[in-house]
Amino acid sequence: MTSDILITNATVFTGNALIPGLTSLAVSGGRIVGIGDTPTVRRLLGASPEIVDVHGALVTPGFLDCHVHPMQAGLERLSCDLTDSTSAQSALDMVADYAHSHPDEEWIVGGGWHMQHFPGGMPAAELLDSIAPGRKIYLVNADHHGAWVSSAGMAAAGIDRDTPNPSDGIIDRNPDGTPHGTFQEGAMEIFQPLLPEPDLDQRVAALVEAQEYYHSLGIVGWQDAIVGEYAGSTDSTDAYLAAVDRGVLNHIVTAALWLRRDITLNTMEEAISGYLAQRARFGDRSAEHPQYRLRATSIKIMMD
Repeated sequence: MTSDILITNATVFTGNALIPGLTSLAVSGGRIVGIGDTPTVRRLLGASPEIVDVHGALVTPGFLDCHVHPMQAGLERLSCDLTDSTSAQSALDMVADYAHSHPDEEWIVGGGWHMQHFPGGMPAAELLDSIAPGRKIYLVNADHHGAWVSSAGMAAAGIDRDTPNPSDGIIDRNPDGTPHGTFQEGAMEIFQPLLPEPDLDQRVAALVEAQEYYHSLGIVGWQDAIVGEYAGSTDSTDAYLAAVDRGVLNHIVTAALWLRRDITLNTMEEAISGYLAQRARFGDRSAEHPQYRLRATSIKIMMD
């Protein structure tokens, strides 16, 4: 395959302006080497470039998404994915279908359900019990700040009316004090020791799954807004480094290291040392990987 590409009949937006007359782009070695009219940019390429006629479509620089959770999103897309649910009933139908087709999974995990489909944004455990009786189910909502859990899942975690709220979360409750089935923020972490932990291959596959989806939307880079253990999710650091080593990560990635809520002034120095060590693991590996585009240069802090 030629490394030269000539894109023609385009409506070109440079990132700064939409300029009439810029209808073609010359790409060589993976880089844009010229923008202009077709005869001009054609001279910048070799004898037999690949010609792509986009028939007037918009050609624009790729998008950078400043707040995503790719590994978690990929894992959800590869598990019980409720992202496309359009109502409470459609979400329940999706869970029922998944439960039926995965009878041997100890825990049904996934997410993507939408709060607006349920009264008060809090679906009850009994809804899950009605379509998958006795199954342990843990489903994160679309904004990743709450989870919906079945009665069997709550029982496995030993949660009842006497279970206190953690300092950084809420166990939603019925009027009689019994747990309703939804868990907010830090309360989600109650389940972390019980949930199946995806192995490294599964985590890398999740990054690739998310990356392919982002590519379909024109997104070529992102900031991962939480890199660290959070709300039942495994730290994605190892998955990112493995994806680089395996040559499957081709996005521009900035990792925002998660500042845990349990840090105090007494543990701050130790925490800072840990973050510096984690940042060093990302490091600069461009000598090994010339297209290395992974860095950890920010911290994620939740103020609420």
